[in-house]
Amino acid sequence: MPSLPRPSASALRSVGVTVGVLLLVAAIALVAGPGRGLRGDIAKQKQLITVQLATTREQLDVTQEQLTLTRRQLDVTMTQLQITQEQKQIALQQLDIAQRQLDLTRRQLEISESQQRISAQTLMIAQQQLGVAQQQLQRTEESLGIQRQLLGIAQQTLEQAKEINRKTPDLSAEDDARRSAAP
Repeated sequence: MPSLPRPSASALRSVGVTVGVLLLVAAIALVAGPGRGLRGDIAKQKQLITVQLATTREQLDVTQEQLTLTRRQLDVTMTQLQITQEQKQIALQQLDIAQRQLDLTRRQLEISESQQRISAQTLMIAQQQLGVAQQQLQRTEESLGIQRQLLGIAQQTLEQAKEINRKTPDLSAEDDARRSAAP
């Protein structure tokens, strides 16, 4: 194999410098190329994080408002619950009053029904008494009629007895005189 000519020191140096320069340019390109993209990415991420932070702050503000509204709603709900409990107590009191009124009405109904039965019995007794009284009145009237007839007969008998007495001499005076004369 034939031997290759040896390069000269200046040629080697120039190749070394060229390689060094190329390596330096490659290193700079490596650092600068992706570094520029990396810096751009970092800047974009920083912008995104800034936007996210602003969005998060807005969400926090909205959440704070929602929390405030929720607390207000809770207060309103608690007030409504208290009012509802008071209304429930009033309704229970009204129910108790209505129950008492119902019991009282039932007792009054029982009393009224009892009074109605008593009144019906009293009416029946009064009607029976009226019937008896009417019978007694009728019998009294019949008795008065008979007594009038008897009075008429007695008056006629008295008149007849008086007539007979006028026509009959008084023998009793003669009998009295004879009795007094007899020893």
